[in-house]
Amino acid sequence: MEVGASSLCRDRDVLSRRFRFLPNRSIPDEVKAASHDAIFTPENIGPGPRQFEIQEATFRPDNYVADQTTTGAYVMADFELLPRLRFAGGARIERSKQAVTPLDIFTRGAAPLTGAALDNTDFVPGATITWVASDLVNIRAAASRTLARPEFRELAPFSFADFAGGYLVVGNPVLQRSRITNSTFAGSGSPGPAR
Repeated sequence: MEVGASSLCRDRDVLSRRFRFLPNRSIPDEVKAASHDAIFTPENIGPGPRQFEIQEATFRPDNYVADQTTTGAYVMADFELLPRLRFAGGARIERSKQAVTPLDIFTRGAAPLTGAALDNTDFVPGATITWVASDLVNIRAAASRTLARPEFRELAPFSFADFAGGYLVVGNPVLQRSRITNSTFAGSGSPGPAR
């Protein structure tokens, strides 16, 4: 038998600004064809007719602070119930608290943005029973429960470009953790000697 405990603490401060670079009028072809380092030089930025104008494009929910604390304890065992019948399993109990608080760095007097606060205690068991049917065949039955907790950016009400596909994704402060129950029944074995 084995027992243990774990603890995880994470925090995040996201402070971001968005800017638009808008051409005032016709931008010369040599500027359009230049590298980013050459385009965004002081001589190309300004109110002139052949320059880019910088405009603030930061949204109210673009900034947030977040923290998460997860503590847990577990017990597990692996032993023979009967000859040719083995049990392996255990259970974990976890307490998780997550908080995401949006920071509006510009707007004054507006209604506060909605944040997220999750506080969950979960019992997460798992077990496998293996029957050794013969020297060549094992039959297994297993069941377990797993958890998936949302990431900070999934709870924050700001938009970000998804790395896979580049789609714009907006977080949702009312997301909850998901609980998944898994079960399998399978046989395995190796072929006998060639005849």
